[in-house]
Amino acid sequence: MFQMRYCYRELNWTSRLLMRRVEILRNPKAMTEELPLGFAEEILKKKREVSFLSFVKQLTIDSQYGPKLFIECMADFQKEAFETLAPTYHAIRDGDQKPPIRKFWIERTKKSSKDADLAMGVVWLIAFAKRPLLIQVVAANKQQSGILLDRITALVHFNPWINEYIEIIRYGIRSRSVAGAECRIEATDDRGGAHGYTPSLLILNELTHNVSKWKAFEDHMHNFRGMAWGTVIISTNAGIEGTEAHNWKLHAITNPEEWCLLELNEPAPWISEENLKEARAMDPYGKEFARLWKGKWITKVGEATTQEEIDACFTEAGPTLYTEDNWLYVGAFDLGVSQDHAGVVAVGVNRQNYEVKLVDFAAIVPDLDVNGKHEVDISAVERLCLEYAERYNVYYFTYDPHAGGSFLAQRLRKHGLPMVETCFNSTKVQTEMAQTFIKLVKDGRLKCFDNEENRIKKDFSKFEIDVIPPRNYRLKAARDSQGHADVGFALVMSLPWCLRIMETHNIGLRPEDSVAWDSVGDLTQEEIMNMHPEMREIYNLYANDYDTW
Repeated sequence: MFQMRYCYRELNWTSRLLMRRVEILRNPKAMTEELPLGFAEEILKKKREVSFLSFVKQLTIDSQYGPKLFIECMADFQKEAFETLAPTYHAIRDGDQKPPIRKFWIERTKKSSKDADLAMGVVWLIAFAKRPLLIQVVAANKQQSGILLDRITALVHFNPWINEYIEIIRYGIRSRSVAGAECRIEATDDRGGAHGYTPSLLILNELTHNVSKWKAFEDHMHNFRGMAWGTVIISTNAGIEGTEAHNWKLHAITNPEEWCLLELNEPAPWISEENLKEARAMDPYGKEFARLWKGKWITKVGEATTQEEIDACFTEAGPTLYTEDNWLYVGAFDLGVSQDHAGVVAVGVNRQNYEVKLVDFAAIVPDLDVNGKHEVDISAVERLCLEYAERYNVYYFTYDPHAGGSFLAQRLRKHGLPMVETCFNSTKVQTEMAQTFIKLVKDGRLKCFDNEENRIKKDFSKFEIDVIPPRNYRLKAARDSQGHADVGFALVMSLPWCLRIMETHNIGLRPEDSVAWDSVGDLTQEEIMNMHPEMREIYNLYANDYDTW
């Protein structure tokens, strides 16, 4: 019914124009006698007020090739999006019935005009508002929130007649003729933005950029659910699998009766092959190219490891709670005190099969109340390290000296644990960690298990590998409600040491190792003379004292 009414409005104006044209054809004098100066402009003005699509067709935009009439360079995916959104925009503007579609998920590749197209809808709704209405645009941060306002400013610059209808203000735009018709543009870190407003249209922009302040997006969605005729548009690039944003998209996909998905999973037609080739060359691991330019939801290591390769790591049913023949063991901890969780792992190394296996891990939450703040209980981390050291007879524990790591390492040394430092601030160490992780995963040499919460997979999904020119890399991860990928980092921290063990044959003696000599006799004079002088001095000092204390 709504679609019929919307089409009737469009056809009504079209039919009136056609009737006028027929009248002029029948009586040419009517053109000069009855059409006042500016009649054509008045017709266009009325059409863009009545029809959102007519408004879009009349716009001049700053295209990739300079100012152009939008209708001359509009891509097919844009046309589809506008035609789908138009009935809902009209319902929002008029306010006399429920919008036919209330939930939109718009996902496009990089530089595909997401913000510019949203700006057109926002401007039309406020410019030709028939009632007080609020549009609320929420972005991941202040920089992202400013982009939409920049697109509106550019639209007004190339179409100065828009100034007749709207006023650009510090936080958005407002109508010049209808009090209370305005668009507020804000970031998730703006105070007070999530509660109290009841927008007719809520736009959540760049959803995948918001990691640390995800609750703000959730609060805005709760507000939306309280609006019976409210509409939400989520506009974003593809993101990272296993994140909250990915969970939201999966919900949208599995509920097509509620959500309308408008996706572009390829570069926009105005992106040149030359620019794509350069973008690919600047990203040797492919970590962002696939996400930004191909619209793929990826693990944060991108094309450096495929999702299939990551899944192939999880071959173990559970932890290995005992030592096995031909396996050596190392431990690692990543300690976050006030902001993050802590992660402790025990890792096995098999030099014969050239394999590394996660045998046990633990995540320690910051549940110790210290003056109203929650911190990780370092003594709990210490107990776990000692437990792993005893169970697996580990060669050494490795740790990052920052965030309390050196303090805990000092305590563990007093218990006799050999400790080795892995400093995250070192570019060399960062590169070694990233390359070792990728090598073991791609070669199928890393074996893992996971818990019911899929903690290791989630930590892996947060990993991002940055390129540090010319040949260095940095492994990092975003922080969320489960910390800073602390368990995953503890595991990755241990991998270079595991690789050293696999590639080194003589790594020291263990208590169960047997020692034998080819000869039980005394050293010959020739062997003594070939000794290093200092060793020879020590030998001569004790050579004849075997039977004496």
